[in-house]
Amino acid sequence: MNTHPPVAWRSRLLCAVDASGRSDREISTAAGLGVNAVNELRNTDKQPSVDRVLKIASVLGISLSFLFLGREASQEEDEFLTLLAGATDAERKAVALLLRRNSPTEAV
Repeated sequence: MNTHPPVAWRSRLLCAVDASGRSDREISTAAGLGVNAVNELRNTDKQPSVDRVLKIASVLGISLSFLFLGREASQEEDEFLTLLAGATDAERKAVALLLRRNSPTEAV
């Protein structure tokens, strides 16, 4: 049973599942995943792979920008999210490190 507060992207995805009028099993199957994929997302603390989340979002017609940012994004932002979603863990870590190094820090 999921005991932690919902993560924003997870809440948005599950709201879309509920709004679709389709069963968890039907969406899981349409995404090419095991029949319990959406149910696990709903009821466990397991962190699904990015690929799993993207497959479910695709079946529901949810954009990556809405899913992860909570709003529609510019074409450039959407492209970045798409590229990042397809990156390896090492590539994601490298991008995060690069962005952190280039972020302005607040004066204390």
